[in-house]
Amino acid sequence: EKVNGSGSALSLIVRQSEGGMRDGLSLLDQVISACGLSPSDADVAEALGAIDRTVIHAFAVALVKRDAKSLLLNVEELWTRGVDLRRLAEDLAQQLRHVFVAKATGQAPEELADSDREAVLALARESDAAQVARLFDVVHSAVWEIARAPQPKLALEMALLKGLHLAPAASIPELIARVEKLAANPTAAAGAPGGRSSPSTFRT
Repeated sequence: EKVNGSGSALSLIVRQSEGGMRDGLSLLDQVISACGLSPSDADVAEALGAIDRTVIHAFAVALVKRDAKSLLLNVEELWTRGVDLRRLAEDLAQQLRHVFVAKATGQAPEELADSDREAVLALARESDAAQVARLFDVVHSAVWEIARAPQPKLALEMALLKGLHLAPAASIPELIARVEKLAANPTAAAGAPGGRSSPSTFRT
């Protein structure tokens, strides 16, 4: 039988089987039984009880772009569908790791499918390394909290929103450039909101 699945779908089967050939074939049979010979990525993810990679990547994009509205809407949708939110946090942390690797090395991890690698590289180009590292720390630290929380949805939402506010808004070089600009033009800094005005001159 010939299965017409995408590279992302096949990569998901390999990840779920943890590299075991026998387990991989068993999962492939499971997908074919549930979805036929031309399954979509979403169909494969649902058949395996996993989360579609495009959904995970959408979360990563929303975090990098500080899109709180999209994050909350996506959490609500997955919660309504009964998705395991601890698993979501685990997969999101892994995706942020992939983005950080791509940012640091200029190449996406080899284990990703071609389409996934392109998406990761594109997001890496748009992001700042310090921001992605901080987001990873926040999401990865929240996995255990979500697993034991009496209300996991609230725990996940707060972790994601915390990540938006705690992640650096600018890179170190950008901050240095701002300081140098202010130092070169102190008059502009004094006139800016919150800046200190020059002493007034009084006549006697």
